[in-house]
Amino acid sequence: MPTSELQRSTTRVWLLQAYPSVVTADDNYELPPDTTLVLPYSIEISDYITETPEFAVLHNKQITLLPPLSDSAHQRLIANQSNAETITRDNGQIPQLAQIAPLPDDFELDYAPVNNLNNAVVKVNNEELVLNNWYGNTTYQGDSTIPITLMWSPQRRIGHDYASFVQLQTQDYQSLSGTEHLIKRWLYSSSIWQVGDVIPDTHELSIPPELDAGAYRLSMGLYYSNFQSVPFSGGLPTDLTGMATIGWYKVPQQNTVTIPDAAISIDATIADIFDLEALQIIQGEDGLYYAALFWQSIESRPPIDATIFVHLVDTDGNIVAQSDIRPWDGQYPTFIWDAGERVETIHLLNSEGFALEDVTLRVGMYTFPGPTNLPAIQGTLDYLNGVIPLGAATTFFVES
Repeated sequence: MPTSELQRSTTRVWLLQAYPSVVTADDNYELPPDTTLVLPYSIEISDYITETPEFAVLHNKQITLLPPLSDSAHQRLIANQSNAETITRDNGQIPQLAQIAPLPDDFELDYAPVNNLNNAVVKVNNEELVLNNWYGNTTYQGDSTIPITLMWSPQRRIGHDYASFVQLQTQDYQSLSGTEHLIKRWLYSSSIWQVGDVIPDTHELSIPPELDAGAYRLSMGLYYSNFQSVPFSGGLPTDLTGMATIGWYKVPQQNTVTIPDAAISIDATIADIFDLEALQIIQGEDGLYYAALFWQSIESRPPIDATIFVHLVDTDGNIVAQSDIRPWDGQYPTFIWDAGERVETIHLLNSEGFALEDVTLRVGMYTFPGPTNLPAIQGTLDYLNGVIPLGAATTFFVES
């Protein structure tokens, strides 16, 4: 049955005598024979609880907490709802209590893809608790809420209650939405966790409407039940309040980017990850030059936060104009690009003091710390220094 129903204080009281113990599932867990799906009725939504991917198994006086199911497993699980038996009662304000259905014949446990914290492990309070990974969709798909599940592992008996929170933030840590709670308070609070447990801790995070395309932080933190914050250690970035960034939520571009006919083909690849397909230079109404670069990512979510550089160079090799920016001034960084996605980046080149016919153009990418240029290939030419020379800038100029 859905874990959210088991976490209600009234539900736990009703079930405590029949199911006194709580454990967590490991990778080898198999469903007991003749397992039945129970979908409780919810007063809050006036419907049966079907949307959550987090379930628990009640068997032999024991509640087993499962990690979040994959989308496909979740859909298979509730596929027989139309054939379910409805449990009712004749008196009371809520005539329907739940639906009970057999599992599909081909149903097997399959869990959601793990987000691995970039190989870091978050350690809490002198390593008495660690966050090994988390589950959750990281791309906006029209959702009003998304489940974010933190997976906690106690390293010793804790003996006190932890509360956790998750926030959606801008890149500069401004909070857009958030949720917090005492972890499994009525079902399996942290004060009684056992060493070896892996406890799923799910937050329903609201997604504000009309978010601009770009990257948004998914941050989390812990505090004691008396509201005292808990320090972290580990490899994740934290802000001044101690919140740790566990990942990034992407709001995709609304429109597909197309390359203008007037743009000049480049056919260069940087770091075997980013294709620079084409480029054009236009002159704005302000009299300044703007370079439009058209990229396509080879990989999904590459682990690179690249800065793009565009330089105009005179005959003596001096840079007379340049633009060094992360895509969209950092709003659409390379680490949220998906395979096959085309991205246009616009670069202002201050044209005061030189003529376009007197300069050449070069482009590339670099990362920090460093900066370190990323190696590039154009046709049969290797540019290990990461600087792609493109020749006369006028070649790419397009009349407005």
